[in-house]
Amino acid sequence: MKDRIIEFINYGLRGKELVSENIKIKSENETLQKEVSSMTKALSEINQINSDLRKEIEIYNLKEKTIDNSVLSDYLSGTNVEYKWQPKKKTLVRYSLDNFSDDQEYQDKYLAWLLSLGLKSSYSSEDSLIWYVWKMVTDFISDEDDYDTDLESFGTAEYWLTPQQAFDYYVTEDDEGDCDDLSALLYGAIITALKYCGYSDLTWRLKRVNIKKPVGHAICAWLNRKLQWKRIESTYYRSDFAVKWNDNSDIFKGSYTIVWHIFDEKKEYKLK
Repeated sequence: MKDRIIEFINYGLRGKELVSENIKIKSENETLQKEVSSMTKALSEINQINSDLRKEIEIYNLKEKTIDNSVLSDYLSGTNVEYKWQPKKKTLVRYSLDNFSDDQEYQDKYLAWLLSLGLKSSYSSEDSLIWYVWKMVTDFISDEDDYDTDLESFGTAEYWLTPQQAFDYYVTEDDEGDCDDLSALLYGAIITALKYCGYSDLTWRLKRVNIKKPVGHAICAWLNRKLQWKRIESTYYRSDFAVKWNDNSDIFKGSYTIVWHIFDEKKEYKLK
C-alpha cells in the first residue's frame, strides 16, 4: 500500500513536470513564432528596399544613357579627323589614345603610380576625384622647367604621345613634354582612377580637346553632373585651376569654342 501511494505521488509529480514542460515549450513556440514573424517582415522590407534600389539603379542608368545621347548631341556631332600628330602621315586623332581603356597592363602601371602619390579608394564625388588626380599629377611633374616643345623633345614640330608613351616618358624616364603630352598623361591617370574608384560607367564623360584659338593648346575636358564641360588644364593657368574648376563656366561656351579636335578612344567630334 505504501509503495502504491509513493508511486501515485511520483506519478503526480511527473505529471506536474510534464505540464510545466508543455507550458515552457508552448511559450518558446510562441516566442519563436514571433521571431519568425519579425524575420519574415524584415525580409519583406529588405526585398522591398532591394526592389526600390533596383528601380533607382535602372532610372539612374537610363538617365546616364539619356545624358550620354542627348548632351553630347547638343554640343557635338561626329566627324573623322586626320591630322599629322606624329611624323610622316596623317592619322585619325582617336588613335593617339591607343585604346587605353582596354590596356590593363598600363592601367596597372598608372594605378601603382597614383597609389604611390596618395590616391584613395573613394572620394565624395567623381569631380573631387578628378581634382585630386589633376593635383597629384601636376605636382609630380612640376619643377622649374617642366615644359619642352616637341622640337626639343623629339626633333619634330608635332609629336603626340599616347597615354602609354606618356607614362613611360614622364614617370619612368622622368622627362617633360608639351601640353598634348601632359594631356595624354592626365587622360591615362583619370581613366585609371575613375575605374579604380568605381566610376567605370562615367569614363565616357572624359574627352581630349585640342584648341585652335585663342591659342594652340591641348587639354582634357570633363562633362560634370551639372552638364557643364569643365577644363582639365595641362600646362597653362595651373594657378587658377581651382577657380575655373569650381565656377560655373563651360569651356565650350567661352573662349575655347574654336577647337581643332574633340575626341575619345572611339570617336572624333566637332562642335555644332
